[in-house]
Amino acid sequence: MAALIALPIACAVAGGAVAWKRFGTTDEQDELRRYVELSVPSLLARERAANERIDRLSSRPGPSPAEARALLVDDVVPRLVSLRRQAESIEAHTPALKSINAEYLGAVDALIEACRSAVRAIDDPALPADAGQRLVREKFLAAGRASRAWSEHLRDACVRARLSPPPAR
Repeated sequence: MAALIALPIACAVAGGAVAWKRFGTTDEQDELRRYVELSVPSLLARERAANERIDRLSSRPGPSPAEARALLVDDVVPRLVSLRRQAESIEAHTPALKSINAEYLGAVDALIEACRSAVRAIDDPALPADAGQRLVREKFLAAGRASRAWSEHLRDACVRARLSPPPAR
């Protein structure tokens, strides 16, 4: 008689454990979801604002060297440094989020370095214009590649964690 009572209880406990494991969330999922839902939109909005200002540099007619330098030094780089501080302040506890956030910091660093390279190209009278443009273009292309790689890795991490991937940028 006791076996007849214990069997359904054991099945219910085992079923509950399987359901909890299958449908419960892990710390990694929770942290990644918070990052995607709360942090990423704010980071991308600030990054987009900086990129809109950077895009002014390639408009036709473009700004004068003095205007371009002022835009970079007084507006874009401080925005990017602030963006980096915001990304740096994100508390990551799981290895997945630590890696993804570190990669985002690297992408922001690449964009800051591209802006600084542009300022150096403007300030260096000995640097031929075409060589300076080529260097700056390469730096901005590298920053774009770093940003796209981060976005892909974030999407992959979400898929691995069985979360909805973030919307495409």
